Amino acid sequence: FLYSSKEIENGFNIAGYSREAVDSYLELIIKENDYTRKKAFFTNLRNIINQDVPYIGLYFYNDAALYNKKIKGDLNLGVWTKYDDYFRWYVSF
Repeated sequence: FLYSSKEIENGFNIAGYSREAVDSYLELIIKENDYTRKKAFFTNLRNIINQDVPYIGLYFYNDAALYNKKIKGDLNLGVWTKYDDYFRWYVSF
């Protein structure tokens, strides 16, 4: 999840946001089976995130990528690093 402190190092939490209450609600949401309780947890989580505003996207880049099976090499394709290793790619004929 974008705001989970577990996602700071290798995940989507690129802002480095960390709050114990948010992590707690995320765990409760995952474990809870009762719809009413889960909805309340989501509401509380949303309120905290809306109050803290840990991340504001300044722009959104719409992106499409096509990959051919002939492209080989170190294809380390991440959400934020799609083309970082392009110099390690090659075409196999």
